[in-house]
Amino acid sequence: MFKFDELPDFDKHIANSIPNYDGLIELVHGVAKDYVQQGSTVYDIGCSSGSLLNSLRCYGAKLYGVDVVDIRKHKDFDFIMSSGTDALKSADTIDVIFSIFTAQFMGLGRSAYFDELTRHINDGAICFFAEKVILDDNKLNSVVQKNLLAHKRKSFTDTEILDKEEALSGVMHPLTNNQLNTAFLDNVNATEVWQSYNFKCYFLQSNK
Repeated sequence: MFKFDELPDFDKHIANSIPNYDGLIELVHGVAKDYVQQGSTVYDIGCSSGSLLNSLRCYGAKLYGVDVVDIRKHKDFDFIMSSGTDALKSADTIDVIFSIFTAQFMGLGRSAYFDELTRHINDGAICFFAEKVILDDNKLNSVVQKNLLAHKRKSFTDTEILDKEEALSGVMHPLTNNQLNTAFLDNVNATEVWQSYNFKCYFLQSNK
């Protein structure tokens, strides 16, 4: 099983694994700072190293990082060791939520997580939601995946790529575009703001 807490540099590993990941984080930060205000409540579900929350600490918001393991490099926020679903259930008002490549690791527990995200969004929160998806066209998905593997070979050996793919086979469960829409995105107002290969990010707000 792949263990993110054993990576020596989580941020570098993810940046090398997801093409234009740095561009995604730059965009998310640039948009989020227009919604993060003094006294705002911000939750980062799957906060990993805490780098995204750390970049927002100058705005005077109440910052909460949620993860099932503690691999923080930055610690200038309140950390909650919990599942994303349980953390959202326990939270009252949230203004901004980050869910950056998190739900794809939840498997069967994902539906309850989507319900909690939907509840908070329709109560007024905005959410940046990024996921790896399976493209609905099988041939196109195969071609994109082949090019993604070619991209990863710039940073990883073939053995490292194969070992990680095998380790993630029972851990990561991406949905197709249509499945994600039906399970979650159709219940909120979703605007796609970024895509690189088959990695996507949406800006979510209430559809009420």
